[in-house]
Amino acid sequence: MGPLGAYAASQRLDMLTDPKLTPAGRLRAHFTFLADAIGGAPVINGCMVANFAAESSDETPLIREQIATIYGQWSTLIAANLQEAADSTGVKGIDSQASAWALLDAYEGAALRARATASPRPLQNFLQTTLPLVLSAVADPR
Repeated sequence: MGPLGAYAASQRLDMLTDPKLTPAGRLRAHFTFLADAIGGAPVINGCMVANFAAESSDETPLIREQIATIYGQWSTLIAANLQEAADSTGVKGIDSQASAWALLDAYEGAALRARATASPRPLQNFLQTTLPLVLSAVADPR
C-alpha cells in the first residue's frame, strides 16, 4: 500500500457501513469526520486524493489508477447509503450512483478550496448546504 492507499485507509470509509447509524447518519458522520480532520489541522492541506488528482497527468498512470480505485470504492459506499435511504423512505427514481458522484465531487471541491484559502469555511458550507440538499432527495417525502 502506497501513500495514497494509506491515506485512503485513514479516511474512515468504514463509517459508511456502520450498522448502528441510519444511512443519512453514516454520511453525516463520515463527512463531518473528514471536514473536522482537514479544517481542524494547524495547516489546511485539503484531501490528499484530490491533491494528487489535481496534479496527475498522462505521465502518472499508476497514480491515476490508484485515484480511480479510491474514488470508485468511496462513491460505491456513498451510493449504497443513498440507495438504502431512498429504499427505506419509498423514494423512487433516484440515481444513487450519480448522486454519490455529485456529493463526492462537491466535497472534494470544498476540500481543494479549503486548501487554497487556508480556511475550513468551504468544508462547513458543504456540511451545511450540499450534504443536506443531497440527503433531502432521499428523505421521506411526507
